[in-house]
Amino acid sequence: MDRKVKGLTVVELLVVTVIIAILMSFAYRWVLVLVANQRLKNAQDQLVSHMENAKLRSLTTNAPWGLHIDSSSYVVFSDLNRNCQFDQGENTETVDMPSGISASASRNTFVFNRRGMVRGGTGCELIGLKIVLENTFGTRRVITIEPYGRIRSELQ
Repeated sequence: MDRKVKGLTVVELLVVTVIIAILMSFAYRWVLVLVANQRLKNAQDQLVSHMENAKLRSLTTNAPWGLHIDSSSYVVFSDLNRNCQFDQGENTETVDMPSGISASASRNTFVFNRRGMVRGGTGCELIGLKIVLENTFGTRRVITIEPYGRIRSELQ
């Protein structure tokens, strides 16, 4: 007897479905990592942009501008009393980190003086610092600010 039925059997459909499900599980993880890494890069770019903007404002307005960094947000402020600290009333812009991104810094508060140099601490001494941004998958990006104002960012 010659069978001339066209189409797929249920077993064939099940095998194809299982193969697609396995491939999708690998792709899902890859997409999650890709999205998290892109959020990390965007957070780094935004933070560096705000630092460069604060440095430029310090150079052009003859007033110190700085950043105060917490784990989930940072504040760009004008240091009105020139004490190299973030005080009440100096808040100009608060920026939240994207979800899944945390920040840690060797110093939480720093300012750029009118020459673009980085100062911090109680004595407003010249400092250099590192800021580490990390996503939920453990990927890190480091922003380094040298004492004389050069800002560098890199993948760690």
